[in-house]
Amino acid sequence: MSETLILGLISLASAFFTVVFPWLSSRRVAENETRKNDAAAEVSLAGAWRELVDPLREEIAQLRDRTATLQEKVDKQEQQLLAQRSQLQQQEQHEALLRHELSKVFDWVDRGALPPPPARPAWLKPQ
Repeated sequence: MSETLILGLISLASAFFTVVFPWLSSRRVAENETRKNDAAAEVSLAGAWRELVDPLREEIAQLRDRTATLQEKVDKQEQQLLAQRSQLQQQEQHEALLRHELSKVFDWVDRGALPPPPARPAWLKPQ
């Protein structure tokens, strides 16, 4: 009986090993395939992402260059406008001085200078 029991256990063990080892092997192969497919998908996604991002980075760099160029132009125009404003203020001050001097002349003439003066223009009348 002990021989029968031993033979039964051996046959049961051999049946167990013939079923379990191929199953474990196929499971490992499937896990390896899954890992390989996941790695390939990640590489593919990384490549697609790079293809998408690289042109965008180039475009961003170009836009930054354009922005810098436009900012330089704006700065130059601001300097020109400040210079023109300064010139205009000087011209307005000079015009005010000339109007004042001309007004003095018309006042002198109005007080009795001979010959009588022409009529004072409207833009020179005191306000």
